[in-house]
Amino acid sequence: FDVSEGLVGGCSYDAHGTPLTDETMARAQEVDAVLLGAVGGPKYDKLDFSVKPERGLLRLRKEMDLFSNLRPAQCFDALADFSSLKKEVVAGLDIVIVRELTSGVYFGEPRGIFVEGNERVGINTQRYTESEIARVARSAFELARKRNNKVCSMEKANVMESGILWREVVQEIHDKEYPDVELSHMYADAGAMQLCQFGARDELAQALRALEGRSLQGVPVQEPRLLLPAADEGQEVLLDYASTGLTLRSHPLSLLRSSLSKMKLMTAAELHGQPDGRLVRACGLVTMRQQPGTAKGVMFVTLEDETGCVNVIVWKSLRERQRTAAVQSRLLAVHGVWQRDTESGCEVHHLIAGHLRDLTPLLGGLSSPSREFH
Repeated sequence: FDVSEGLVGGCSYDAHGTPLTDETMARAQEVDAVLLGAVGGPKYDKLDFSVKPERGLLRLRKEMDLFSNLRPAQCFDALADFSSLKKEVVAGLDIVIVRELTSGVYFGEPRGIFVEGNERVGINTQRYTESEIARVARSAFELARKRNNKVCSMEKANVMESGILWREVVQEIHDKEYPDVELSHMYADAGAMQLCQFGARDELAQALRALEGRSLQGVPVQEPRLLLPAADEGQEVLLDYASTGLTLRSHPLSLLRSSLSKMKLMTAAELHGQPDGRLVRACGLVTMRQQPGTAKGVMFVTLEDETGCVNVIVWKSLRERQRTAAVQSRLLAVHGVWQRDTESGCEVHHLIAGHLRDLTPLLGGLSSPSREFH
């Protein structure tokens, strides 16, 4: 291979005062392929917009007419457990996102920041021509013929005229040139949620087939009602926590209790019945961490399960040895000594931690942020 190199983005700005020189642009036009690395970094955030590193990337896209951006998303079985989505959602995922790359809001005119009256106004224009939509649609249809022969076109036809044109042109290209490809339409925000919720499962395919392609004549566009399988109790709790940080349904640990019991992890209620000095195991959602400056490195953690709360004392030496579990766990298991203090006249319970174990993966996508105090 005859390989040459050129500067684009931040390194080009450092060397030449511009994110992409005319010479490098001309060389890119002459070669058979361009391999592009990362273009920016935090040090360039305060540059004038016209010379930010990303402007070099956009110029390459526009002047090389790179209108069809292919973004494959595939989950190999061996990596499914490492996704932030549940394994049953992401396992088997194999899609390609075809994105229009040289028009739309990135390049539409007018654009900029202007003064109107006594205040500034920021303007960006979403603009597509029929031919720009048609060519990227053909790219998607051609690719679909080599895969599973299905295309789902996504836009915002319910609120944007450019979305209406997009849907109409894609439908026309399909009907005239690719009638053998299965085409469906979906609003972009709904499509993003569908992908996160259903991944590669059959429900998504069924949902897409339920949306029949059609030409739009006006706004608003009424889509057929899409009936999806009801979420189970665990999914409902997960969605509650993701949206509000709490739930009025079953406590998350009640749904995990059978697994926790197999690990011999007691509930808060069971702990409170244990005698002083007993070696115990417990776990709960971390609802609070405190490390007062007067405590000489001691951390106080509050755990919550479906039966109540447990106060945990983590000595400085243990916190330093198991820092990740101590400061990052959302679901924390603690092995230690149960103490009951009755000398003060009122009974005080706490668990002196001897070992910490992060059980956060059991929560899947559940979000339960703790309140940190230092």
